[in-house]
Amino acid sequence: MSETIWVNKLPTRTWNRLGVNEAPLLWDEDRTYDLGETTVAAGEEPVRLDIAGQGDYSRQSVHIDAPENARIDVFETLRPEGRLHLRTSIRAGKSAHVRLVQLYTGKAGALLRSEIEGTCAENARIELIQILPGRGDVYSDARIDLNGDDASFSARKVFRGTIDFKTGSAGSVGTEKETVLMLGENAVNKTVPLILCAEENVEGNHGATIGEMDDETAFYFESRGIDRETAENLLSRAAIERLARLVGDEQLEQTALSALDEEA
Repeated sequence: MSETIWVNKLPTRTWNRLGVNEAPLLWDEDRTYDLGETTVAAGEEPVRLDIAGQGDYSRQSVHIDAPENARIDVFETLRPEGRLHLRTSIRAGKSAHVRLVQLYTGKAGALLRSEIEGTCAENARIELIQILPGRGDVYSDARIDLNGDDASFSARKVFRGTIDFKTGSAGSVGTEKETVLMLGENAVNKTVPLILCAEENVEGNHGATIGEMDDETAFYFESRGIDRETAENLLSRAAIERLARLVGDEQLEQTALSALDEEA
């Protein structure tokens, strides 16, 4: 039996009429196939996980445990044909560094629900990079608790972002920024940069850059015999290629670029 699950919930509701507070997702729990759990510990890196799913609905859990001073890199390649719910939990101990890279290459009709949660101790760092060139629908939800001085979390993706300065977080700095290139007349974007504050002496910054290809850029391409559609494809591909190279892993980079070639 299908039920509605509300994902990407903002901690404080805002502008109800815009429909930006959460996203509804239909899910059939009775038909969900449990793919089991995978635990990643220090000393096994880099770890590569290829998750395809099974049947119409499937669920996979991944636990990443980085003890004090450890460094763990995890590369998740996600290629479902049906609906895949991926739960990734991260624990970064004192001065640990965890980098999670997700590459989604789903086909038309696929759906990914990526649910990430983590805790970051003193001087620890969690880094999230998501590359999503596949088709289908993607619901991505990440919550990271920074529980110590100089703990940090960085994410590179288009996101509904919230910085929550809780009591006891004096001296903290948080920044969220979104850059969106709108391609096509039917493209719709809703940006909700949200900062919550229950503490003094904190620094919170948010901003967004959203727009279409400007006339000057379009003229530059046209003067060189490149039409607008081709120019838009070049710009969007360049953005994904830049993110893929940022990962610093040749194998995953080639997988991402191959996925782009299939979509071309």
